[in-house]
Amino acid sequence: MSRAASTRRQKTAAATTVNSGKMESLRPAQSVVIGGTRGIGRAVAQLLASQGHAVSVLSRRPPEQRIAGTRHWAADLLDASALSEIVKRIVDQAPIRHLVFAQRYRGDDGWRGELEAGLRATRDVIEVCDAAAAWHAPASIVVVGSLVGQFVDPGCSLGYQVAKAGVLELARYYALRLGPRGVRVNAVVPCAIIKEESRDYYRQQPSLTALYEKITPLRRMGTAEEIAQVIGFLCSPASSFVTGQAIVADGGVSLITQESLAKQLLPATPERTTARAERR
Repeated sequence: MSRAASTRRQKTAAATTVNSGKMESLRPAQSVVIGGTRGIGRAVAQLLASQGHAVSVLSRRPPEQRIAGTRHWAADLLDASALSEIVKRIVDQAPIRHLVFAQRYRGDDGWRGELEAGLRATRDVIEVCDAAAAWHAPASIVVVGSLVGQFVDPGCSLGYQVAKAGVLELARYYALRLGPRGVRVNAVVPCAIIKEESRDYYRQQPSLTALYEKITPLRRMGTAEEIAQVIGFLCSPASSFVTGQAIVADGGVSLITQESLAKQLLPATPERTTARAERR
């Protein structure tokens, strides 16, 4: 550990007080959302800002519409050196209470780009924060995964699926490593959801939307705002003893076996109706 990081960690430890039986830093803190200008990330930034948190949003481009109560930091996740420098500048502003990873690679390199943006960048940001003793304990890190990290989707690139599987293991690894510092690390695993950017698309695809609703036990699609609420829970004191977990938020769709799903989607016939009645 560098002398500067050691000094910062000592100062942070010294400026603590007992709050509800826990050691909590007296220094002001911030929430950082990586990829917080679109989709789930934007919904998380809006939620945390609405709760009164000081929110820093890091992405390659600023949001098309400014998110009230947030500050934007521009950085290319594929540029490791520049990313580290920006994170150091963010950390210099205030220690980190919440760190949320909701970035998505948008480019043509479906292998290297996905792994660099999804895995390497996530690791680098956490390592920079840890080396700088940036945590405002009790702190929380949440990474956004995907069901394609647990299943195979032929419509998604291999790199995306490997990256999403990797972040789940990354969350478990850092939960173990950072736990002694008062940092919890968890993952949220959503399915296909309605985001602000995709709302019109699903309105224009009623048959696809109806199909998603049919195969989901809750009989509807989820929204980015609902996933943000799960992330908000994992950032809150209500989840103070939860770490190293992957919380699936998919309306129950992953509970259904592929065989039963295939039968469910088959058109009804007299023979199938009779067979179903006899089984009952």
